[in-house]
Formats: sequence, structure tokens, C-alpha cells
Amino acid sequence: MALDVGSLAPDFTAESSQGRVTLRQFRGQWLVLYFYPKSFTPGCTKEAKAFRDNYDDLQSLNVAVVGVSIDDESTQCEFGKATGARFPLVSD
Repeated sequence: MALDVGSLAPDFTAESSQGRVTLRQFRGQWLVLYFYPKSFTPGCTKEAKAFRDNYDDLQSLNVAVVGVSIDDESTQCEFGKATGARFPLVSD
């Protein structure tokens, strides 16, 4: 599905490393929805830790973060614990 610039993204519901999340729960905030290829790889681990390390600054700017990869839900939970991610990781 293609979206026009400035249009609202369609709502979604997904299981995450922190329980069920929906797009609508982030209304009124900026949302960084970032995609990464595979948990526990060096680059993806570094990226998750960078978001973790800057999470307080992002929250002070009213920014939420959600990470998405092809890994299954249990792997997302393990990766979230291993990296100390304070934001949901969703299986796509």
C-alpha cells in the first residue's frame, strides 16, 4: 500500500516484546518506526542500543520508538532484554 506524503498511516495492532501495541496508542506523539533485518547481528544490536541510550532525550521531545524485524516474538523479547531496549520490538 502506497501512502501520500502527509497522509495518516493506517492503524495496526501487533504483538511486541512489551505486549500488544497499536499505532493509535502513539497518536499525539512523533513515532520513530525503524526496521532492522535481524536481531543479535552486530549492526542491529548497535542500532537498538543507540535508541536505548537516547531514549530519554527522545521522550523529552515527545518521540516514541518501535523497532520491527522479521524475527519471531520470542526472539524479539530476548533481543529486547539483551539490549536493554525500553521500547517495543515487533515481529513482522
